Amino acid sequence: RIERLAVKDVNRRQLKQQELRASFDRDCTFRPALSPQSEAIAMSRRASSPSGVHQRLYDEATHIFRAKLEAANSPRREFQPQLDPRSRARFAHVKPHYAKPADIMESIRQQQDRRAELLLQRHEERMRAEAAGCTFRPELCSALSEGAPGAPVVVSGLGRFFEL
Repeated sequence: RIERLAVKDVNRRQLKQQELRASFDRDCTFRPALSPQSEAIAMSRRASSPSGVHQRLYDEATHIFRAKLEAANSPRREFQPQLDPRSRARFAHVKPHYAKPADIMESIRQQQDRRAELLLQRHEERMRAEAAGCTFRPELCSALSEGAPGAPVVVSGLGRFFEL
């Protein structure tokens, strides 16, 4: 009798699950479909043999590799801008910032070094001016300056400390 209830419970559970699936399928209105153009593309890519997919993937990978290899071997400087002759005449009075185009990086580094030195000098000048404007001059160790230099300093209570 226990087995019968267990079997009935399983059957009842399966029926409920089927009913829930059916109601879910009725509620779901989305039905995806491919357009005729997409189907034509998919048919052209499919091969009749099972190894066709692997061959297609291999061919695509080799095609991409060859394209990258050709791009690496081709000259990279394809873009060559043309200067407007009117602008050259218009800005003829403007002098170039760097004299030799071959040593541009070196001249930039030299200019940066000069600017850094100039900033450091200005900072030091400001610090000197600030220190000159400071009127507070503390007297340190006035007790030492009263006695003779190099003379022993008397510390009160030190003798008692050594006695203990």
